[in-house]
Amino acid sequence: MTFLSIGIYGMYQGIEIKHPLFALLFSNLIFPNVATFLNFLVLAFFPFKNWVRMSMFSSFLSLLFHTTSWSIISVLRYLHIEHQDWLNDKWPDITKLQPIVLVVQFLAFVLLLLTNVVVFALLASPYGWPAKSFLKYVPPNVQIFLSIFAVSVFTLPVIVSGIFYILLGALENKNRQSQYRKR
Repeated sequence: MTFLSIGIYGMYQGIEIKHPLFALLFSNLIFPNVATFLNFLVLAFFPFKNWVRMSMFSSFLSLLFHTTSWSIISVLRYLHIEHQDWLNDKWPDITKLQPIVLVVQFLAFVLLLLTNVVVFALLASPYGWPAKSFLKYVPPNVQIFLSIFAVSVFTLPVIVSGIFYILLGALENKNRQSQYRKR
């Protein structure tokens, strides 16, 4: 947490935080730092067993936030490189795009989180959830579905990022080939 805080401070001092890409990167560092701080704070007030559960949940939230952040970053980079004219026409002052990008980032995070929670609650509540012993009564096929669904919630933003980074790579290859042909 200390190293992350120092890195965040250094980043804040050295970059233009109003730029949408840097704002996304900055919020991507702030979220796990706040989650870690809250984990340490909660440790003083809760029994260790409950703290471990809360810590695992905050790690889940941090990872989900990270994957959604990188998917939005990859889309923004693609738009900036491939469709820069459109982006400049739409937002001549790029700093005005920052609140929109941050709202999209948090909405994507909340949407994926709520989707996961709703599906889990709908499938697990007939078996006694939120009681601690509900897993004893959940049929194996429901457990497998819940596991696959939880993994897919993380995989969706990663797939979005991958698609846009592959598009960026193809664009770079196309540019290299056109420069080679000019020679």
